[in-house]
Amino acid sequence: MRAQLTALNDKGPEIPSCAAVALGAKMATGYRPLPGARACVGEITVNEYLAAINEPSNIRLDVHFQSREA
Repeated sequence: MRAQLTALNDKGPEIPSCAAVALGAKMATGYRPLPGARACVGEITVNEYLAAINEPSNIRLDVHFQSREA
């Protein structure tokens, strides 16, 4: 699987901070990540991340699947 997120209309600089916004929103509902410094992969879902961007008209998400035989 390969995914590419494209930000339109000069929204690119906002994209990196959206993961922190999504995690903060998740924590506001009671979620607590494990303590300590580590990779944050898996802490939020793609849908939580896209919701944090909150401007669907300014993003494009392309996902491509390829079989293992190819």
